[in-house]
Amino acid sequence: MKRSPDLADLERRWQHARLSALRGVAGRRDDESEAALTERAFEVDAPEAARKTFENSLVLGKGFARVVAPVGFDEVPEVLGALKSPCHQGAWRAVDDEPGFVLERAPCGAPASVCDKWREAADGLVLGLTGDARSTRHRSGGRGDDTCVDVVYLAPDSPLRYGFIPEAMATGLAAVARFLNQMKGTEVRFLGVSEGVLLYELDVDGCGGGPAVNELLSRAVKSRWPTLELRDVSPRAVLGLTDSTDSHPEAP
Repeated sequence: MKRSPDLADLERRWQHARLSALRGVAGRRDDESEAALTERAFEVDAPEAARKTFENSLVLGKGFARVVAPVGFDEVPEVLGALKSPCHQGAWRAVDDEPGFVLERAPCGAPASVCDKWREAADGLVLGLTGDARSTRHRSGGRGDDTCVDVVYLAPDSPLRYGFIPEAMATGLAAVARFLNQMKGTEVRFLGVSEGVLLYELDVDGCGGGPAVNELLSRAVKSRWPTLELRDVSPRAVLGLTDSTDSHPEAP
């Protein structure tokens, strides 16, 4: 890569974009660190802080791609490392069967708000720089995990988008799926667990059956894993702004 001076400028501009987004939610205080501002902004309005951080980073990435050059997908791990994001330092591993990279590292001790800020900032920037790639996080120390796992993927329907099913949960979730799928016209597919959220798709024939099946699904899962959150990511579902896999607003 031969863009070191440009990346140094991008690093400064990215910090400004993040600070601007957070101050737009929480206001400005002199001599306040970015970490302190992050915690304050997410306390004020976490969904809005996440949205603004994503959007400001997206705009910045698009501008860099237009004025300097787009970033190739294979360059994304190196670029994120060069920009000194604390969440993206380390040895990325290329995925074997599709375009994708995975980075696993020890937690840094940051609170969930700081983790969320960097997740949204990275996703917006990567999408802006490349035009099509996405970045997300599936395990996070701030969310109580014992390791942090970030991924970068290219295909919109990539399994990397959703994380993975922990081995300790696989048998139990398979039993829940078999139980629900015995109901006529019902099919549930568990996609992965991302930052303590179980992501699934649910197909229910007929009108009005979805809420009842979702409630039954929630009770069945919560009886085994009380602290696990659930999120329906079916195409018809309306996704919330705090989802770690699709919390990000769609690119314009």
